[in-house]
Amino acid sequence: MAKRRRGRGEGSFENLPSGKWRWVGSQTLGGKREKIFSPSFETKREAQDWRDANRGKTVAVGTLGEWLDKWLVLQESAVAHQTYERDRQVVETHIRKRWASTRLRNLDLLAVRTWLVQLESAKVSASERQRIGSTLRKILNAAVDSQVIATNPIARLKLPTVHRDEKRVLTAAQLAHLVAVA
Repeated sequence: MAKRRRGRGEGSFENLPSGKWRWVGSQTLGGKREKIFSPSFETKREAQDWRDANRGKTVAVGTLGEWLDKWLVLQESAVAHQTYERDRQVVETHIRKRWASTRLRNLDLLAVRTWLVQLESAKVSASERQRIGSTLRKILNAAVDSQVIATNPIARLKLPTVHRDEKRVLTAAQLAHLVAVA
């Protein structure tokens, strides 16, 4: 029996070093040929099922905005609803506004650090800036895991420190006085 040859534009399946499988194809966007990567799966069959279910829907990931769309879809079924909603809110309120049109390969640590300093100047709290930075790091880690990019450019990003007020506890004498007054 003759081996069936792939048709033009069908893509191929890769067995990753982790032992997982993904589908790789290509698509022309703006006159330029871009690679398309599926998420990684435990089996080749799962990767084939993903390809079949997403045929015609795939878009090459070139910008962070395109990756955010894919990442949010993947996150919705992977995490608790409350976590997904918090991540989506951070993406839509902060990350997409600033980085949607930036090509993933052009994103760098200095630009992200500068942006976080600008957020501080705009009176965004340290805890919110920490949440924004950690969410962006999580998004880019997922891009690395899906092999959309080779490395996370902000893996070593130092996030703002959140200073919490020290908890105050009544002394024994203060507690006795409170009980006596009450």
